[in-house]
Amino acid sequence: MFDTLFRKKKNHQKEGRWKEFNKHAVLISVGHYSQNEKHGQWQEFYDTGELMLEESYKNGVIHGRFACYHRNGKLLSEGYFVQGSREGQFKIYNEEGVHTKSLLFINNNLIEEVYAMSTINTG
Repeated sequence: MFDTLFRKKKNHQKEGRWKEFNKHAVLISVGHYSQNEKHGQWQEFYDTGELMLEESYKNGVIHGRFACYHRNGKLLSEGYFVQGSREGQFKIYNEEGVHTKSLLFINNNLIEEVYAMSTINTG
């Protein structure tokens, strides 16, 4: 109230370890901020508490390993970002954790989609 009466703005800059909650007070993400930008490792969670994704940021831009998970905890997809762009191979997995296909990205453009041998029906 003091700040409102004297028209001072509080510094709401995000810095350090950070936790974000939804409107039901359920944890939805954990990570770090540096100078109001996401920086370093971040995790996001399903509303039921299971890990949904892991990603890394560098000065507010996604950069580094990215992994997304099924609700059962098995890996759904994984790959790498470089300065905000998908680069290289992203692998996709089914709910049992079996690799089903790979996507090749160059400068965030999908170049090739290859289905894993285990998903091809030869019979």
